[in-house]
Parts: sequence; structure tokens; C-alpha cells
Amino acid sequence: MEKRKGAPGRAVKKASAQKKKGSAERMVEFIFPGMKAAEAYLAGEFNEWNPRSLPMVQNRQGVWNTVIPLAPGRYEFKVIADGAWIENEACQVSIEGISFELVLHAEPVRNTFGTQNLVVQVK
Repeated sequence: MEKRKGAPGRAVKKASAQKKKGSAERMVEFIFPGMKAAEAYLAGEFNEWNPRSLPMVQNRQGVWNTVIPLAPGRYEFKVIADGAWIENEACQVSIEGISFELVLHAEPVRNTFGTQNLVVQVK
């Protein structure tokens, strides 16, 4: 796990432009199964890269997760663990549907700081 300091973001306007107007939000779960930390937060285009607005919860198996509603669109995101922006951490994204649940692995993408964000497409 590589820790990086500093916000990793891209312009928030780009994310909101890619959301479909009038589309129903979906409950999206972000899951970090192997991360070792005392505290963790999720930050991304969906919360203007705020490093403390979306706390994550750790279960008994040590898996960190949080669930948020997202409209369809493309979202870049990253996790902050123990106050540091994290790179190279495995992430799964679960998108809840009417009668199914789809689990995807988030894909890495380069950001303007020369580091990586993760990206997920909500449809």
C-alpha cells in the first residue's frame, strides 16, 4: 500500500456533466478488503474530494466499506486511511439493482498530480 499526501482530484464539473439528468440514484457500496488502518474515509468527485465527509466502517473481518447514493455517471475516487491518500489498494464496488447486485473491480486512472485515482461507472 503506497500512501500519498495531497488531494488527487480532477475537476468536479467534469463528473457532474457526465451524470444523466433525471436518472434514478443507485446505492453503491465501496469495499476495501485488505486495507490496514485505524480510520478510513472515501473521497471523490461525488463529494468534491472532501477527505472527511464520508467515513468508512470496518467489519469484524477487517473489510472497510461505505454505501452512498449515486446517479448514473463516471466517478473518480480514492480512500484516505489514517490521514493519507492511498494508492494501489484493491477496491470492489457493489451496485444494487432491483433484483441483482453487481460487483465490479474499480479501475485505476492517472490524475493531474501524477498519482492514481480509482474510477467506477454507474449505469
